[in-house]
Amino acid sequence: MNIFTDYIHADLYYSLHALFEKRLGWNLYAPHGEDWQQANIFTAIFPPNSTELEHQGGILPFHIDAHQYIQKRISFATFKEMSFDILVTGYYGNESVFCQLQQNHHPSSMLIRQIANIGETPLSCKNVMLAMNTRMPKGINFIKYHPEHLDIYQPDNKEPPKIIRSLFNNFSSYPQAIAPWEKIKGSLLDFTFKVHGHNGQDGAIPQKEFYRTIQDSMFIYHPKPLGCCGFTARQALSCGKPLIVDKRYCRQFKTLAEDYLQDGFNCIDLDPAIRTVEQAIGMIREWSRPEVYQEKSLNASNTFRTLISFETEAASIKEWVLSNKI
Repeated sequence: MNIFTDYIHADLYYSLHALFEKRLGWNLYAPHGEDWQQANIFTAIFPPNSTELEHQGGILPFHIDAHQYIQKRISFATFKEMSFDILVTGYYGNESVFCQLQQNHHPSSMLIRQIANIGETPLSCKNVMLAMNTRMPKGINFIKYHPEHLDIYQPDNKEPPKIIRSLFNNFSSYPQAIAPWEKIKGSLLDFTFKVHGHNGQDGAIPQKEFYRTIQDSMFIYHPKPLGCCGFTARQALSCGKPLIVDKRYCRQFKTLAEDYLQDGFNCIDLDPAIRTVEQAIGMIREWSRPEVYQEKSLNASNTFRTLISFETEAASIKEWVLSNKI
């Protein structure tokens, strides 16, 4: 099968590559080239232009260093010439564009909206790959799943340094996260505290170094109000790193982390209805003891692998697609 999608960001695109190409053996393509712009098809969020398309029959094999795989990018002319079975958009602003692409060029294709962000529901698309717990409107044909990440996110079985890291972007924009961070930092003087991500004082981490940065940590601090424990949280758990979170946001915005974060087991919940920051500090001290940390680290990695099977979800998506395709 041939699948066409837009480009949102590296991790989300890789998850589609892992699902459709690595697990199901299908072909995934993204838009690339000036003729998309000239035809006024996409106005935002697609790979940068390249004249290389003129020399490769409209298809550009583009190596993604961070994730070590090849993206297949195509010109608009090639898109019109090819046969596509599925059109997938992960960006709400492109849903109407994809409806037009289906109607005008590939009317027999299955149109799918991928939703992995908070507060989003489909505008007109009836088929949804849902990476949230968001309640879908009546009449929406959806399947819930977890976007896959790189398999290099594994426990390294080394005793980690006493580092607590924040890895989400624009940390300074979230006073709800800063206040407990400062209290914890002021109490745990034997720990090192690092703030990465865009605008982070310790600098953004290159994507290909992200997993090593997680492994080189004892705890990942991730009470992100709007991100609510998606990719980064799953990657941390997969590496066996307990999380410091505020699960209120997961419940409020209906993220999948509602299901896989278990307070006192693989994470420490900063929800003030659960405990005070001072109590959370006491838990961090207790969990940092080597024998306790080993247990919590195993909880994190084992629970992740028990609750989430990318292979099983891929098989379910294949069945869903084949049974619903027009």
